[in-house]
Amino acid sequence: MCNPSPHNKHESLVIVGGGPVGMLTALLYKDTFSSITILERQSKEKFFASRYTFPVVFTPAALNVMKQVDGLLKALKPSQSPYQDLEVKFKVLGKWITIVKKFEGLNSSWRDTLVKVEHELILKTKNISMHFGCELKSIDFDQNICHEATLGAFSYDLLIGADGCHSQTRQLLAEAHPLYDPKTDFKKDIVKRWHTFALPITKEVDRDYCQYHANLTVQTGDKSDFALIASVMRYPKDVVSYLISAPPSATDEEFKEVKEKNFPYFSEEEMKKHNDESAISGHFYHVTAPTFCYKSCVLLGDAAHSWQSSGDLLSIGFLTVGKLLSELQKAGVSIPNALKAYDESVGECVRFYSNNFAYPRSAAGMRGGEIATFSTLSKIGLTGTHPTVDSIYREGFDLEYDMKQYVRDLDTINHFKMVMLLLTFLSIFGALVHYKVIEVSQFTA
Repeated sequence: MCNPSPHNKHESLVIVGGGPVGMLTALLYKDTFSSITILERQSKEKFFASRYTFPVVFTPAALNVMKQVDGLLKALKPSQSPYQDLEVKFKVLGKWITIVKKFEGLNSSWRDTLVKVEHELILKTKNISMHFGCELKSIDFDQNICHEATLGAFSYDLLIGADGCHSQTRQLLAEAHPLYDPKTDFKKDIVKRWHTFALPITKEVDRDYCQYHANLTVQTGDKSDFALIASVMRYPKDVVSYLISAPPSATDEEFKEVKEKNFPYFSEEEMKKHNDESAISGHFYHVTAPTFCYKSCVLLGDAAHSWQSSGDLLSIGFLTVGKLLSELQKAGVSIPNALKAYDESVGECVRFYSNNFAYPRSAAGMRGGEIATFSTLSKIGLTGTHPTVDSIYREGFDLEYDMKQYVRDLDTINHFKMVMLLLTFLSIFGALVHYKVIEVSQFTA
């Protein structure tokens, strides 16, 4: 890891949120701050509850950040599963379109495995302390003091809110920020309801879901607004992790119907057993400010979800942690100025990613038409590849560059559509003129 210069050594860092992003931040910043405190909202028992959660795919760019934490990737390696192929199926104008992508060198891990590995490293780091069952009551942004309900006051040089979509930090930041409306700039919307569970790899499951070794995204029969995402996982035993995403209004009965239609070879008793062992449910939320700063306080992390459910926004969260550290390590730069530089560059890109990528995908489905258009036009060199299916998994992915490229590509696609529309109009007009000429010729004859 690149050590900061002596001029950039700070005293106190407070991190609100002890999830994957919060703990990675503490481990990555341990040489930049003398003292680091993590305040986690959940109780210790709930935090470490052992059950299947979400598979997380580590993109090359996220791995480059994780490599800077000594021992992290080595400790994760035994529990990883290969992420080799991605098959995406969606309907365009009533027809099924399939896109298959192959990857090399990518792996996925269960989220709870990542959490446990990070926590073991936290326990070995002398200048990091982690507290559970915490409630952040207030932040004095002028005096750089925050108050926790039980532990009392903490002074800080930098406060990082890495506490996800239910962020205590975001709520306090929204109330204090002088330039933004908390009802619009910091709002939170429910975009999907989800249900996830794991099933053993039987002969039938292998036939239907293990052709590819990673995500298989399909729409489920008549319920076109439901999606079933399957991820093959090889640790601690061979299972397929399933996630059903649905509109917020979806009922338990509809979820049950989808499961019965897709897994008819499991009896009701078997499904109940697997549900009791692994099933959890919840909601996907979208927030309009996944990253934001004010004075010496900043929001980081994965505050929204994507339809692939492969942890792409968790990887984006890891990237923000690394990008902010590079700003903090610039010689002679104060923390507020480092946050400002981060917010005006990376922060803008992350907000764009969340609002224009994750939210439309979650709220309105997979945006299959857009993905298909990118797939076609990139082959003839008119656009780059689509970040969702291609760019984010590419070696050398850069958040700022690729988001700006995505904006340029969208403009190109819009111009292409206008040209095609004009050509279609001219073709129809030409055909009508030709028909009229023939009709007049026949009449005069």
